Amino acid sequence: MGTFIVDYHGSQTQAHGRYLARPEGECPHGRDHEGDRWFPDERLILTDTETGADVLFCVRRTSVTEIAPDGQPLTIPAIDGDWVELSHGRLVVFAYQERAYRYGTDPYDEIHYYARSAGRWYIHTALLPLRGTPISRARYTSAHSRKHRLLTIDQEDHITYLRELRHHPDGPAYEGEADDLERVTQQLEALTP
Repeated sequence: MGTFIVDYHGSQTQAHGRYLARPEGECPHGRDHEGDRWFPDERLILTDTETGADVLFCVRRTSVTEIAPDGQPLTIPAIDGDWVELSHGRLVVFAYQERAYRYGTDPYDEIHYYARSAGRWYIHTALLPLRGTPISRARYTSAHSRKHRLLTIDQEDHITYLRELRHHPDGPAYEGEADDLERVTQQLEALTP
């Protein structure tokens, strides 16, 4: 794993700020961190972004917030088209989130996401115990990539529907799908640099 940008918000308040972080293999001070129940990849070395000098050693991952290329924390609430992580590390394309009201006060939220099934794209649902907290994006996605991903899903859906309607090419449904496919394809072409 390489370096990444973080905001430090740990116990050393005079050192709060933005740094370049990298994993620490062995403690440079010769301390045994096994007694702290840390895993080797949880310790970081923080480097000043301007001077390149190492500033902090043995920093816990919980003391930093990873920063995405857009300058915001990596774990901001997800929006339509972002990658989110469901249980067991499964990455899906997020659609929207809403509270699950099944038994009165329910700690679960319904996470709606795009998934392909039998050649079509559908919005599926997973229940997660988030207690109303917005789900965070799992990976950074630029606005351009997010829009491209959603248009590609839409394009694949129109192609699938056209295949199903191929025996009725003179009908209004076929013409409507063909027009929609052309519109989406033009939007995708306009996105390509």
